[in-house]
Amino acid sequence: MVENENYKSYTANNGTELRFPKASVVQMTAEQRDCYQNFINVLAQILIKYAAAEKENQKI
Repeated sequence: MVENENYKSYTANNGTELRFPKASVVQMTAEQRDCYQNFINVLAQILIKYAAAEKENQKI
């Protein structure tokens, strides 16, 4: 994990870097908003893949 004064970064096993703002930051910068949105998008993709796999398993 790499830390900056305004955000924390985590790197997944596949090399994807996720950065999100620290809770102590009241006003987010444009970079922080972009990083947070990227984090949300990655979580959404994981959920979509999980839901599709669950739906496929129910067909069997």
